[in-house]
Amino acid sequence: LRAADRAAPELSAQVQRLEATFPWPEGRPWTYDQPFLYQVTARLSAAGASDTAPPTRFGHRTFEQRDGGFYLNGQPTHLRGHQIDLGWGNQFPRLEELKAAGLNAFEFSAPVSATWYRALPYRLGEYERFLSYADEHGLIAIPLLPDAQVLRERLFDPEVARLYRRRLDKHVRRFGNHASVGLWFMHFNLAGYRWYVAPSLNDGSHQPSDPLWRQKERYALQAERLYQEVDRRPLYHHACGNLGDSFTANIYIGPTSPLQEREEWPRRWAESRRKPLLAVEHGLMLIPYWFRYRDFPLDKVYASEPLFDEISAMYLGRSAYRQLTPELFELYDVGRAPRPTRMRTLIQRHPGYQQVKSYFASRSLRSWRTYGISATIFNAENWDFKDATGQPLPVMQAMARYFGDTDLYVAGAGDDWPSKDHAWFAGEPLRKQVVLLNDLSRDLPVKLTWSLAPGDGPAVQQGTCQAVARAGEVTMVPLQLTAPTVTARTDFTLTITPPEGGPFQPESFALSVWPKPERPAVEGGVLVHDVEGRATAMLAAAGIAATPLRQAANLQGVKLVVVGRRSLDDAFLAQARRLDLEAAVRDGANLLILEQTTGRPLGLELKEQSTRQAFIAAPGHPFLAGLTAADLVDLRGQSDLLEPYPAAPPETEKQFPARFFKWGNRGVLASYVYTKPHLAGFLPVLECGFDLADSPLLEGRFGRGRVTLCQVDVSARYGQDPVATALADNLLAALSQPGPAAHAVAVSEAASTFLAPYGLAPAASSEAAGLVISERWSPALEAQARAGATVLLLPGAKAPELGLSTTPQRVFIAHPEEHPLLAGLSGADLYFKEWTELPVIAPANGWQPLAAPAVLAVKPLDQGQVIACTVDPFLMGNRGQVKATRFWSLLLANLGAAREPTGWLAPTRPLYVPNPLEVIPPYMNW
Repeated sequence: LRAADRAAPELSAQVQRLEATFPWPEGRPWTYDQPFLYQVTARLSAAGASDTAPPTRFGHRTFEQRDGGFYLNGQPTHLRGHQIDLGWGNQFPRLEELKAAGLNAFEFSAPVSATWYRALPYRLGEYERFLSYADEHGLIAIPLLPDAQVLRERLFDPEVARLYRRRLDKHVRRFGNHASVGLWFMHFNLAGYRWYVAPSLNDGSHQPSDPLWRQKERYALQAERLYQEVDRRPLYHHACGNLGDSFTANIYIGPTSPLQEREEWPRRWAESRRKPLLAVEHGLMLIPYWFRYRDFPLDKVYASEPLFDEISAMYLGRSAYRQLTPELFELYDVGRAPRPTRMRTLIQRHPGYQQVKSYFASRSLRSWRTYGISATIFNAENWDFKDATGQPLPVMQAMARYFGDTDLYVAGAGDDWPSKDHAWFAGEPLRKQVVLLNDLSRDLPVKLTWSLAPGDGPAVQQGTCQAVARAGEVTMVPLQLTAPTVTARTDFTLTITPPEGGPFQPESFALSVWPKPERPAVEGGVLVHDVEGRATAMLAAAGIAATPLRQAANLQGVKLVVVGRRSLDDAFLAQARRLDLEAAVRDGANLLILEQTTGRPLGLELKEQSTRQAFIAAPGHPFLAGLTAADLVDLRGQSDLLEPYPAAPPETEKQFPARFFKWGNRGVLASYVYTKPHLAGFLPVLECGFDLADSPLLEGRFGRGRVTLCQVDVSARYGQDPVATALADNLLAALSQPGPAAHAVAVSEAASTFLAPYGLAPAASSEAAGLVISERWSPALEAQARAGATVLLLPGAKAPELGLSTTPQRVFIAHPEEHPLLAGLSGADLYFKEWTELPVIAPANGWQPLAAPAVLAVKPLDQGQVIACTVDPFLMGNRGQVKATRFWSLLLANLGAAREPTGWLAPTRPLYVPNPLEVIPPYMNW
């Protein structure tokens, strides 16, 4: 028998080839879920003698490449695999767990290396064992072929080409009869280039002009041509971009790319499908991204600072720090040489690491499959699969759930299926669709039952639909509902239930329905400076008649000044100076600055992040009335502040961008965010980003007025997205009312040095101060506290008369309580990341801890209170100093400490402590 996908081999003169053909109309095909194998035996009889060859197993199947994809037995198929290299030691357990992790393929490096010309084949018996296992268990194997990385230009010599072709022929004849071998690969990492990861260029429209790349392409394609004379199965060149018949890349997308943009990475390719797209190395978020160092060798990366908590916080918020135990922190080996087992132990035991990667699996894997990506091959993901006892970890369970042969999930409507819209006004059409993914080689009829129910209550809408999940294709089943009538924001769950025991699992989607909005109650005059006109339109839609700032003669009677998006310009500053805006704010007016994209508004650092998620930093704040944490993720629709799918910047052809290539605006909550300042009294109402060091919503008090900076993209969404509308209404209503006045601050002479960087405005006399800050306790302070003042004792203060006692304790993190004095503060702000000995306040004699451990405590005294804090920025290490400085700034802000009432429009004093620790490391493709 001659296999259909093999050309005639080159044989020596002593060998005769015999062929037999016959009809086989009912051959049972080899598939993933039914890997049926046949056995053939050849017997030679001549001159009364006979000889029987050992039986050979084979499968009846075809695997081909056409129409921009792969086909198994004529049905579209998509490879979901993992790398396996016999040079890594005993890999058979890794092979056995592939199916349990939802995978159907593996890229197989053996029994030769990319430099095979200089080395002998190794572990041939083990190699055959792997392929036989794949035959029996329905796994597609993608073995390495001897390539041209050593021969290079010599491959164009006819004699070298003949010998190379014969080498390929022997390799294919030796190993290619396995049913599992559907395709081959060669040229491991030979011709990679920066732009093969650029999402705008993965469609096969771009090839590098670099002469060295062109040279590699030339001899790689010569090797491919010689292979095609031997075998007809598909062949790809590993991580060589747009080289040959496939587009291949090592696609490692780290934490500098929002998850939604990661999901849409294959979008441009899917529009044309010129050739198969293979992510030949991929990771949910590859392990090196979880460490500080960004370069090779990996040993140096794994010995650098672990960033597990700072990255986890981007997706889990404050809970990332609450999960950090002393036992877990000890694994970081801070202050000592890292143990060789550190990295492996951390990825197994760190809950945030496992949670984040499992979350990525539920999102990006489904999206890539829906785009129809031809192959996704993981590297080192199996390191996350099992714990030290062999039990499956969350990452492996998530892979099995979301990356198996079949899956079902709720997506956006029509071509907007990648959207995560989850909020509607009552009475609106509520359109979704069910996506059915089927990587088996047979169609799957399915009856779906759907229901929409509030909380644990009965369904308010329900129905059934019939569908057929086509083999190897994406099937979309539209759902059209109507958002129910509600009188208040109400949570609902859309549940999709397939038949029990079938190939699909139930799925649910959380959403909210809001009553139609009422216009916010806004009192007093409103002025607006609005270059684009979006803020004026938003105010009009809210029923607010705003006057252009340039027409105002003065600010008397003005309650609110609004600066529209992209409008904080020189013209505004000139008007602010003309009208003495700082004095008006001091006297009770409020300033609202909407979305900005350039410069340093009020001296604050502004950066593009296109964040889709923010976390509540100030629970109970009026700006957040009626909003929950679930509302502040994946806002409805698309932001329009940035071009959604820009071309790759020219400079990134040779150097990776610090932030992975921008790609899409779906669900953006804030295109640009502020870095939380260390030395300015701006309260982060919301927080986001690496180490929660950023904020899209800040509020500062200056005198009797407030300055609010809102980077949440509300201007273009007002009236369309319930969340953006509610937030904007809250801002307008709250800022049309007078806020709490700042307290006059009395500072002792010694304390003035400690507080100098914070820009406080000291009171003329301590008797009139509502807040007194001192390094020592005295009877005079007690009298002021009992009369209603707040006394803040600096680190090192002694107050035995108050029953204040402390005990030294080693601390690496402290967790503030949820308390009005600690709004905007979390474990992130007291994560020193090194063992530090601090005085911990005993919870006795009326002292109430405000943090755990108690580095901050309060004691009520009649009408006032005394607060003691033992965190001294001047005595901390580098990281601790940065954290403690911001902690003190926010503590003072929450205490209502009056800041300098002038100069904040264009500050001259520094607002930040420069440091690299709160900055996410730049992108690189590993």
